[in-house]
Amino acid sequence: MTGTPCPKCGFTNEGSAEDCVRCGRRLRVARANPPLPPATGQDRPEVQGRGSDASQDQGPDETRTHSQGEGQGGGADQSPAQSLNQIEDPHTTRSRVGLLVIIAMMTIGSILYRLLVWKQLEQTSLLFIGIPAMLAACVVFTPKARSPMGLIMRGMTICLLMSGILLGEGFICILMASPIFYAVGLLAAGIIQAYGRSGKVSQGRTLCVVLLVLLPLSLEGSSPRLSFNRAETVQVERIVDLSPTQVEENLARPPVFNRRLPFYLRLGFPRPVGASGSGLNPGDRRTIDFAGGEGKPGSLAMEVAEHRAGLVRFQALKDSSHVSHWLDWGEAEVSFNEIAPGRTRIVWTLSFTRRLDPAWYFAPWERYAATLAARYLIDTVAAPDFEAVILK
Repeated sequence: MTGTPCPKCGFTNEGSAEDCVRCGRRLRVARANPPLPPATGQDRPEVQGRGSDASQDQGPDETRTHSQGEGQGGGADQSPAQSLNQIEDPHTTRSRVGLLVIIAMMTIGSILYRLLVWKQLEQTSLLFIGIPAMLAACVVFTPKARSPMGLIMRGMTICLLMSGILLGEGFICILMASPIFYAVGLLAAGIIQAYGRSGKVSQGRTLCVVLLVLLPLSLEGSSPRLSFNRAETVQVERIVDLSPTQVEENLARPPVFNRRLPFYLRLGFPRPVGASGSGLNPGDRRTIDFAGGEGKPGSLAMEVAEHRAGLVRFQALKDSSHVSHWLDWGEAEVSFNEIAPGRTRIVWTLSFTRRLDPAWYFAPWERYAATLAARYLIDTVAAPDFEAVILK
């Protein structure tokens, strides 16, 4: 195959191609002046250059006529230097187009986000998959983008960084949303590049392929019929050097959260800063105050629903903390039994309802956070100031 090889990727293009169909690299630079028409009555081809060979081939009369043509032809009012200055650098054009695309992505993303909040769908896949899919689709209409993947990744990064200012999102939301935003962007960029290389697929068809692949994924959580099971349960077991009676006495006291939270729970989640309430009789309540991290301060109210030998079960009544933005607490069940004199096995079980979609992405993260919370509760409530052996 004969043609013009691309200096960047090595792909051989057709001889008349001005841009590489694979990577978009400019193969030719636009000329400052249009080619001169062939001289009348001359059999040899038109001479465009000004080199020594061209000057030798032309006679004095031809040279004089040529010079006059340059001064009086289509660019009589412009010098060659002025004509060259009017040629816009391809890199500058691409930069301007890329900036416009990023501005359009931020505008569209902001509008879509506010629409989802208005419809109370900001916790569904429409936010975490639908919006990045629509942002990536903006690149489809970019004229000959050199690197759709680079443009999409740059636009996603700027949108995520600006979301804290424009949309009021906190650090933990941005941190949690970043991987799935980039994953959707990479998938969309791969589709755009795969179809753009051939040069035979229209922008409309490319957009349809992107939406057909990502739109079904973005509908999870938008209705109960399109949601997976949201009920989650985690369980942590530990062995402590305490008797069951001592564990029960600790559970009856007001909680004191004087230990450092695990690293993951310190990233931006609300933190327990105080608690009130005591007793293990049915109806006795605990109120845990949360502050710091993301969201406004709030509290979680829980009530003793069941108490018998070796078991205490708390039921969540109300949660006004920002944690309720991600999950709804259900029950906290604490069972404890003696396995040897002075040694007790404690099993702390937390049940909650996941509120974020998609499930394949957020369910593991929420289970991990709840597991860390259960371990922390054993260390601070059931067996404070005692080293425990982690079983699970």
